[in-house]
Amino acid sequence: NEFTVDASFYRTSEDTESLADGSVVLEDANLEDADLGPGGSAIRYDYLESPDVDIEGLNPVNMMMVKFGYPVESLQDVEMAFDSGKLDPQSMKVFECDAWNFEGEDCLTSWSSISEDDVTVNPATWTVSLDDTDLYEIEGEKILMNAYVIGSNSRIELQDAIDVPDLSIQSGETLEASGVLIDENGNRVEDANVTLSLIGGDGEWTASSDSTGSFEFQEDLEDVEKGNYQLRLEASKPPYEPLEKKSSSTVEVYYEKSINVDSQSEPLIPPGERYDIDYEVENNGQTAVKDIEFDVSGVNRNMYELSHSELELLEPGEIDTVTLTLDPPEEFETPPSIEFGALGAVEGEEVKGSATTLVS
Repeated sequence: NEFTVDASFYRTSEDTESLADGSVVLEDANLEDADLGPGGSAIRYDYLESPDVDIEGLNPVNMMMVKFGYPVESLQDVEMAFDSGKLDPQSMKVFECDAWNFEGEDCLTSWSSISEDDVTVNPATWTVSLDDTDLYEIEGEKILMNAYVIGSNSRIELQDAIDVPDLSIQSGETLEASGVLIDENGNRVEDANVTLSLIGGDGEWTASSDSTGSFEFQEDLEDVEKGNYQLRLEASKPPYEPLEKKSSSTVEVYYEKSINVDSQSEPLIPPGERYDIDYEVENNGQTAVKDIEFDVSGVNRNMYELSHSELELLEPGEIDTVTLTLDPPEEFETPPSIEFGALGAVEGEEVKGSATTLVS
């Protein structure tokens, strides 16, 4: 009860060797009635090289369309040739349309991927055999009007380099990065999963590409340690071959280095009496400040004392209180202001802070 239809395809009528061969094996074919369709052909074969067919994520190499307009019970086997010079049998993909419009040259339903378990490659003849393929049902009867495309997965690519407007970012601030995903043919890749990470760092973030293939990251670097980092971009969307790309430039994540000094703004200093002014020295940066020295200007050195004139280390967030004790004589004329300064070092760089006290 099996019915086999074979076909050989030639580039020209003068060729003696076929470009490709194909066959289908059908079960329980009823040859009395035929759906001839436009053109009046009950049986038809077409074969294309480099077909112009749009299957997302696929680079099509060969395509075979076959029509068997007689009612059949099932489709047992499909065999078609492929171009071994353009395809690696280990990575080839096969798609099927179970309702091919021969006249309009388009798929009336949708393209579906045939599982690798249902694809058998014959390297001796450069053909593939396909199992578990579908038939088109019309008015309760099944006919064959299928198309098969063999190709390879298209690669996801980055249209240009990753766009990072600011390559020097303070820890805790925002990293911005963006780009556009395309395939090998320049088509935008929508709804791809995109991952951005700092190579050697803890930062890793995810996003999706939009309808134009664009993606964007705006990420907080709160937990990222200082250092220079390359960016790694990964993008995936089946059936595309995934993308992994490293940035050509590095992003510097740095710690803020600063100290702040605060004091009573307008103390009333009585002549001839000792008076204390407290200065709070705070490390409001993100890294430790070392070897801090304190100095005072605006008043003679023999008229004041400091509780301590230097500090070995001040960690981020710590506050050190320095007391300035004034001991002016009776005839002392109060200066308009006193300047208190703090000078320290972070990784060989000077860090300064000061406060001006207005006195009366």
